Order: sequence, then structure tokens, then C-alpha cells
Amino acid sequence: MLPPGRVLVPEPELEEAPDDLFPKEVLELQEAQAAEEPPPAQEEDIFDLNTERGKEWTVIRKLMGEVHVNEKTARSYFANVCDVSLTIEELAKETVPPSLTVHMLKEFRQRLEKSRMNL
Repeated sequence: MLPPGRVLVPEPELEEAPDDLFPKEVLELQEAQAAEEPPPAQEEDIFDLNTERGKEWTVIRKLMGEVHVNEKTARSYFANVCDVSLTIEELAKETVPPSLTVHMLKEFRQRLEKSRMNL
């Protein structure tokens, strides 16, 4: 049941914004500015992230050997903490598994470093 005042008010159409919401000059200015701006350099960002991920992975693999953490333990960590399912083969490779983010790798590295300090 709707309140009495609500029955008389028609439902607003929310599918499209009205054409006259912004003045025509503002819309034209925004379009011109968008055309002038170069697209962001996504390839460089991806390359930098992959480089950072690779560096983290190199440190992690070294630390895993130092603190005697095997791939099975690492797999369990990523499954339970990061909700990422990895195979033992992926973790045994020298290349970073694609599903692991920089943040996940840094967190895991920090845990390994704490374990090394406790030895």
C-alpha cells in the first residue's frame, strides 16, 4: 500500500537524464576538453605494475626458501586470506601467477619477513 499523497504523484523516469539538465555551452566545452586530452598511458602503468609484481615475487620466492615455506603452504595462504585459488605448479614457477595483485604479494612478503624474524 502506498501513502495517499504518493498515489497521485507519477513515478519519475530515471532511464535518461533530461536534455536540458546542462546548458548546451557546458556540454560543448566538456566535449572539446575531452577531445584535447590525450588518453592515459595504460601500457606504462601495466608495465610498472608487472615490474613491481615481478620484484615482489622474486623476494617472496627467496624468503619462502629461507623460512622453509613450501608451495602447498603458500597455496593455502592465498586461498584462505586472499580468496585466490592457485595450483602448486603456478606457485613453483619463477613468473608471478597472473591472479596475484601487488597488494596480495606485499602482504604475503610481510608475513614471510615476520616469520624470518621469529626464527
